[in-house]
Order: sequence, then C-alpha cells, then structure tokens
Amino acid sequence: MRLKKLGKFCSFGLFVNTTVVRNFMRQSLLFIMLGLSLSGCGQKIRETFLVPAGFEGRINVIFNQPSSPPIPVAEGRKVYNIPTDGILVTSSGLEDGMIDQEFFYVDSLGKRTAIPVLEDGEKLGKEPKVVYKGANGVYGNSSDKNPLEFTEVIIASEGSEQKIFNPQALTTFQTAVKKKAGRSL
Repeated sequence: MRLKKLGKFCSFGLFVNTTVVRNFMRQSLLFIMLGLSLSGCGQKIRETFLVPAGFEGRINVIFNQPSSPPIPVAEGRKVYNIPTDGILVTSSGLEDGMIDQEFFYVDSLGKRTAIPVLEDGEKLGKEPKVVYKGANGVYGNSSDKNPLEFTEVIIASEGSEQKIFNPQALTTFQTAVKKKAGRSL
C-alpha cells in the first residue's frame, strides 16, 4: 500500500501539509485586500489648488466654518481658489484618504501655470516650488466645540524660504488665520 504525499517535513522535524498552508495564505491575503479596499485608506481625494501668480508662502485651508462658502468641485476635483493672503476659509469638511493634489499659479487672465513639487533630495532653486503639502492639523485644541481644522501647503524658492520659515512669520500668519476665521487660537 502506497501513502499519498500530502506535505513536507520541516527542518525541525514537523510535518507540514503544504496545501493547507497555501490555502490559508491565500485566504489571509484575500481578507487583507478586502479590508483595505473597504477602509477609508482607499478613498482618493482629488484636489486642485489655484494660487495667485507669484505667491510664495504658507497656504492654509480652514475647514468646517459654517458661515463660509463650500469648496466647489469641478471634473471630480475639489478646487481651492486661494486668496492673496494664503488663507481660505470654507464650510466644507476635511476628508481623510489618499490625496491627489495638483498646484497651479493663476494670472489675472485666468491662465494656469503648473507649480512644480520639490522632490526628495532636490534643492530649492530660484523658481518657486511646492515644498510642503498634504499636512493636516488643528489650531487650538482638537476637543474644542468647533476646532479650526486645516490643511497646509507651502510654496517657496531659494530667495523666500528664510522669511517663510522664521518664527516671526509663522506668528504673523497664525494671527492672520485667527482674524480671518473670527476666532482666537
């Protein structure tokens, strides 16, 4: 009588049924993939930032402010029309998920020019680039009744980075955010 081979001996002497292990691995992978596809991590948020031509500095979009207008959507993308002070206040909510962001300068005639994003390891040059993007935060305390949730983008060049990143500039910007949102931080 012949015995059918069902598995292999491991190096430490245990007999392993390879078919059972393979099936278990496939099922585990299927459950992981299903879980990821159903979670918020799979949601893609498409955003376009329209920035006044020549702007360099901090951009904050302040969310969930009831007396402000919602963010318009065009061709499946949220469109952030950034004002000259870099602070946009909206009644729209901050969403979680994977972001797909694009950035454009807009001149007085409405012509768009792409703003490049600084790549890892790349040094800033004379042309402005997006140096910081996709960061979300809260001014004040997140447990406040109506916290100031925001997303931040920074556009800089070799000549502007010192004035943008100094502590006084940050304090001045935060004061402007507070004033525009009509809140204290």
